[in-house]
Amino acid sequence: MKEDIIAANLSSIRQSIEELKKNNSSQSPKNVPNWDELENKIAQAAANEVRILLENRQKKFKEEEEQRKAETEEYQNSVSEGYDDIINKLKKLSEYWDKVYHNFYHANKEQEKQKTAIEKIEAQLTAIKDYIQNSLQQPYEFPVMPNTPKGLISYILADIPSYWTKRIWHSKYVKNLILIILICLWAISIGVTGFIIRDNVALGEKFEQKEFIWKKCFIVFRAKRTIIQRSLKKSKHYP
Repeated sequence: MKEDIIAANLSSIRQSIEELKKNNSSQSPKNVPNWDELENKIAQAAANEVRILLENRQKKFKEEEEQRKAETEEYQNSVSEGYDDIINKLKKLSEYWDKVYHNFYHANKEQEKQKTAIEKIEAQLTAIKDYIQNSLQQPYEFPVMPNTPKGLISYILADIPSYWTKRIWHSKYVKNLILIILICLWAISIGVTGFIIRDNVALGEKFEQKEFIWKKCFIVFRAKRTIIQRSLKKSKHYP
């Protein structure tokens, strides 16, 4: 460091002055220099050098401080820009996440509704299936004849007809026969309807022909009547 060098030089100068004082103490007073004045000049010169050195050093510290502040501001600006960019990206990501969550929430609600509806339909189908299986698998046993004469009447008039009615009603052959009969009746009704329509058309044509003949006859009769009336008028004028 320059301060250490200056301090070392000052100490060496002082030692040299002290040695000169000792060496020149034996000389006459006229030839002896003014050591105090010399020492003051040297101290003044050293102080000036130290002052200049300190001023330069202070200026250097200020420049370094200003450079450090400029670098710090530049770094803060870059960090602030990066922070703003990150904040904007996070906002966009948050908006996108809100949309995704909203769509997922509604899709989940719709899926839950569909699941509930499917479960209800499955329960209804299961109940219908169980009912059909129970109704098909229901045994129709022939009623047991009662041992008392009092129950014989209800056995003959109610139990036996009810048994055969249930057997016939739940028989697939009877159902197929009823279906065939219904189809035949439907076909017959269509045929009868077509026949009635055709007959009505034929009757309409006959009525139109008869009407045309009657109109023609009426026109001929009217013409003959006109001719006869004219001839009668002429015969009256010329007796």
